[in-house]
Amino acid sequence: MKEDDNLAPKVANEEASGSCNPGKSNPSKHDKESQKDYGDGPEYWDLRYKEDPEPFEWLRSYSDLKDFICCDKSADILHVGCGNSCLTEEMYDEGYRNIINIDNSPVVITQMIERNMDRPEMLWLEMDALAMPLPSNAFDLVIDKSLMDTFACAEEMPLTIITYLMEVARVLRTGGLFLVVSYGAPAQRLAP
Repeated sequence: MKEDDNLAPKVANEEASGSCNPGKSNPSKHDKESQKDYGDGPEYWDLRYKEDPEPFEWLRSYSDLKDFICCDKSADILHVGCGNSCLTEEMYDEGYRNIINIDNSPVVITQMIERNMDRPEMLWLEMDALAMPLPSNAFDLVIDKSLMDTFACAEEMPLTIITYLMEVARVLRTGGLFLVVSYGAPAQRLAP
């Protein structure tokens, strides 16, 4: 995939930014956390979402990513590690309906179900992206906004990332798109 000259410098030079409601997030609140914490599993994320349930948009919003979402509105979409991002809510409001959001935090999944009662066709499922009980060859688009970054902090990082990528390849249709938005520089994430 060709790196977009306009987006890449922004990603490389900015920290995780803003929430879905500008002014409500407090990125500095999370700056004190060690990188390893992100890879510690659902217990870490459950606590974080209980303490700060406000939507938080990691790295880029839907308006920033819209041009990279190259599928029609009837596409089957999987958002892995959805957290409390507004990305798929905004996609749904623009006409995408076949969206499944997964996260291994039961706390955030419950919060998102409650917040999205008015979007009945969109699903929110507690699920581990390393072992998805989803059918093979089922999605036209898989979106990852910083889940790969979380796995890069895991104790068993290489094995975790390989397992994850194999699961994504399994559920993605031939010719489908895997959109990864990462805080890591391409040299860090694409290195052999």
